Amino acid sequence: MPGHIQSIESYSAEDNSSGLDDSDVQELRPDEFSSYFVESNGRLFHSSDTCPYPLPVDTPEQQRLNVIHNALFCLIGTHYVGPVPDLLMSEPGRQKIVVDMCSGTGKWVMEMAELYSHVHFYGLDIVPIATRYPLSNVTFELHDVAHRTRYQDGSIDLVHARSVSMTVRDYGEIIQEVKRILRPGGMLVSGEWGQQPLFHPSYNLDPARQTPCLSRFFQALQGALAHRGIPPVAGNIHARLQSAGGFAYITPQTHYLPIGSWSNDHTMQRVGKAFRTVLSRYMDSVRPIILDLGMNEADIDHLYANARAEVASAQGLVAVYYSVHARRM
Repeated sequence: MPGHIQSIESYSAEDNSSGLDDSDVQELRPDEFSSYFVESNGRLFHSSDTCPYPLPVDTPEQQRLNVIHNALFCLIGTHYVGPVPDLLMSEPGRQKIVVDMCSGTGKWVMEMAELYSHVHFYGLDIVPIATRYPLSNVTFELHDVAHRTRYQDGSIDLVHARSVSMTVRDYGEIIQEVKRILRPGGMLVSGEWGQQPLFHPSYNLDPARQTPCLSRFFQALQGALAHRGIPPVAGNIHARLQSAGGFAYITPQTHYLPIGSWSNDHTMQRVGKAFRTVLSRYMDSVRPIILDLGMNEADIDHLYANARAEVASAQGLVAVYYSVHARRM
């Protein structure tokens, strides 16, 4: 029977040996699933009144997220950056714990849990779209990451936070919660996608000149996100960690993922073709919030058609993934 999908109603600070408080944990009943979703213009969204996350959570979007997950693995070669294997090495007498914020379909959690069977993984998300049949060392929980989690201070070994910036209006809230729950020596692994078109540095091309319509699309998207109170954070999380204090060995990295099949590497050609489709689906997913700014349907249809034509012909176009790993002092 389905299991390990839990609803976390509130946080209580009662103490226990595992570093968790279970007093407000309830199993999600099958008849409760629909209450976490709302349909709009043929797409399925989360039903939360407080979370600003603007993207759909339906099957096409889940497929897009899974392609991104696989593309990142091809690009980076692992499911993480930084010395995660050393951090998660088994220690007699101590259960290691990983928290994945905004786990989505749960692929990262499930694949990591298979690699590290001695570690317990908790995947947090605002909607129940992860598998209902997780591994024995995996628990998926329903939780809005803008709120305090149920984990005790200094109890978590690793927090993984990938593509979470649209779920909060103040990314500093996530940093403070990560800072609270990580044990001394614990690690944050963060990753966010840049919200602008770029060309690989080796091409030395200006997106505004080479892909003007794609640039206009991203400008409109940035305006739509700003209208919802969601600021861009992808390239400055390392600076935010430095300002927050309490973190050491802050290591930012910039990763370039090709859009299209222009790469000389055969694997990246395949990934780039898939990511071109990912970008097209992303444009569809954010279309409603761009329309909310006042653009009419005809104008946005024209913009989208021209932007997609630019993407189809551009050489050297990349999506930029900004990762950071840092240790809790």
